[in-house]
Amino acid sequence: MKLLLANYRFLLGGGCDGEQFHQQLASFWTCYEFYQPNHEVFKKDKSALSSTIPLLVHGDEGRYLKKGNFMVCTIECALGCDTDKKPKKPRCECGSDPLLSRYGNIGLGREGDAAFLQAIGTASQQHVNDSGNEFLSKFLVFGMSSLIYKKHKGILTQAFEMVAADLKQLHDVGITIQGHTFFASTIGCKGDLKFHHQVGNLQRSYYNVGIRENHPICSLCLAGTNGVHFEDVSANPVWLQTMYTQKPWNEGCCPALATIPFEVGCEEAIFRLDLFHCWKCGLGRDLTGSTLIIMCQLQYFDFEGDDQFNLPARLGRAHSSFSLWCLANHKSPALHSFSKSLLNFKNKKSFAWFNVKGSDLTLLTAWLLFVVKCSREIHGERYSALEAALIETFESAKIVFGVLHSHQLWLSRLCAQRVQHHLTVLVRGYKCLAREARLLRIVAYGLKPKLHAVDHINRDLQRQLNNGAPRVLNCMVFSCEANESVVGHVSRLSRRVSSRTVSHRVLDRICIKVKCLIRRWKAKLRLGRSKPKRKR
Repeated sequence: MKLLLANYRFLLGGGCDGEQFHQQLASFWTCYEFYQPNHEVFKKDKSALSSTIPLLVHGDEGRYLKKGNFMVCTIECALGCDTDKKPKKPRCECGSDPLLSRYGNIGLGREGDAAFLQAIGTASQQHVNDSGNEFLSKFLVFGMSSLIYKKHKGILTQAFEMVAADLKQLHDVGITIQGHTFFASTIGCKGDLKFHHQVGNLQRSYYNVGIRENHPICSLCLAGTNGVHFEDVSANPVWLQTMYTQKPWNEGCCPALATIPFEVGCEEAIFRLDLFHCWKCGLGRDLTGSTLIIMCQLQYFDFEGDDQFNLPARLGRAHSSFSLWCLANHKSPALHSFSKSLLNFKNKKSFAWFNVKGSDLTLLTAWLLFVVKCSREIHGERYSALEAALIETFESAKIVFGVLHSHQLWLSRLCAQRVQHHLTVLVRGYKCLAREARLLRIVAYGLKPKLHAVDHINRDLQRQLNNGAPRVLNCMVFSCEANESVVGHVSRLSRRVSSRTVSHRVLDRICIKVKCLIRRWKAKLRLGRSKPKRKR
């Protein structure tokens, strides 16, 4: 952080330097106070906010030698900037959504003086940190192979304790550069649920899902216990009243990352839920996989002239339809066939789910929506309730991620309300599909903890809207989609250097790469400024 602030400050300020750097930080915290008003950073002097960097910690394991893992820990700033190019965002069409009429006058949120409005205007132009070259926005803290932390028990915990101690010092003391003190405050720890369970000493997690007995499955609330159903996605579920009432770890076993200055009484909230893992690597796979199996069993892929009606034959015809759709829409999927193993479908008692990449999940969502709509146009309504739920759920999934990926770091209230509405439709539509499948006596749409996790993200949006926030934090700020690329690159590099000095050699090479990328980017900037304009 000291090196970045001294020489490459623009990488931490959304591409800005000088006075604009401080304006960007102050504007961020002005909006963030509506999201988390009790954060420890707001107990400090307000004048320090313009010099306080919002940091996120990320951790995940990549593939290493001999079927081992390589733990990768990075830090990043919440303010993003595409250092290669700034593509024009598509025009926002959220206001034309007719479903927003049911919410009446959404308004502009809480009002303020001229300085407040100027800060809101500046924040509305800030980017999510998910574009450009990942090595210019995600900075490697350490890498460690599983050969080390499995042999030496506790060494991984000590590494994260050192990271937590540094982040605490950045928050309390800061770094003084040329007479000016900079601070950094942590707003979250990103990662999948496995990483949170691993480093958070969590006694309540998805590992606890009971088959015959109820067990708590959420680190934020008591969902899963007797009488507190995690599947409840109604307006006022019981689990909502149990949030932060009991720590998810045993007494005296507080994890290192939870000691970072965050929020008193809600330390477990530092482990942020990630919509990428909860949907694209979670509930979305269940939705598409179960939908394909149920459509095969209901003969949606049986056509005139077919002579084979077993499941592999129907999956083959379904993949032919998917391939034609991809060709027509100029898409290039990574998967090359549909099979029972890809769908994790052993028999008719299995809950099918697609083991595919996030990009392929997006294509499958759009294709299945297309198939259902075509079936209705050609054959009419076969199973009206099921088809209506499928269309509404898939359309909401497309809208949610279309809005989140095309918008800035801070959403307007109108756009946030649209996302919140369709996320509600998403979780409730999935549960409706599970009910319809049960009525048809088909095993599909398993109710899993990630359904509950997506609902938590939805409630966060609703809470900000109810608080009168003039700008609502984009859920993608906690997404790990871009971080997965860093983990892949670093772990691939770890497999190509000496295993005896792997951590040291990986750090050296990553630092060299980042230095080269910064020089290349600065050269492009100088070339762009010195290039004369052509006369027309």
